Parts: sequence; structure tokens; C-alpha cells
Amino acid sequence: MFPALNDIEAHITPERLNQGRQLFTDGRVTAPTIQRGGELITAVIPRAGSRPLRVYVRTIDNGNRVTIAGECSWPKKKNCEHVAAVLLQALADGLYQSGGNHEALWSEQDLEMLFEPLDA
Repeated sequence: MFPALNDIEAHITPERLNQGRQLFTDGRVTAPTIQRGGELITAVIPRAGSRPLRVYVRTIDNGNRVTIAGECSWPKKKNCEHVAAVLLQALADGLYQSGGNHEALWSEQDLEMLFEPLDA
């Protein structure tokens, strides 16, 4: 099961989610891939003058809820803004496939919310 926007909001603080949303809307997430039916999501976030950040997100389906365990190559960052940006990019790209067909991963309201900052 792929995480929905409410799963992302449950695991990432509003401040980090807003920072991740900015990275996402600025187009900073590159090479997103989804593996093992959504259990592993990876991407790269380039940085000027530095090594790019590598982001890894593991998801666990707990029935009606998805647990998110993300990390990136930035020191001591778990479920950080980079993880948020990658998850938002994966949602927006509709990369998750089931049976070879792209599924709608979000409602129209969720899609609009991808671009709206949260009140911190």
C-alpha cells in the first residue's frame, strides 16, 4: 500500500512537511523510483556545490494505515523535509502501479493540498 497524504502528515512534522513541499514545488526531487509495490521509494535531491542527497523511504502496510520510515544522507535526518519532498513527488507523479495500471493515489482535494503549506 502506498502512503496517502494523511499518512505523510501523520509521520512528518508540519514544519518539515512545509519545507519538503517547497523542495517539491521547486522541482528539486530527481530520479524518484518505487520498488516492491511501494515498500521502498528512493530519489535524489541535488544540492549546489555539494553532493546530492540520497533519500530512502520504507513503508509498512498496517492494514488501514501506512507507517513511514524515511531517511536521507543529510546527517541525523529521519522523516525529514527531504523525505517529505520525495513522498510528495511520488504522489504527484503517480508512480505507483498495481497490475500494470496507474492508480489514482489521491483525491482532487489531496492533489490541491500537495501545493498548500500547512499552518505550523
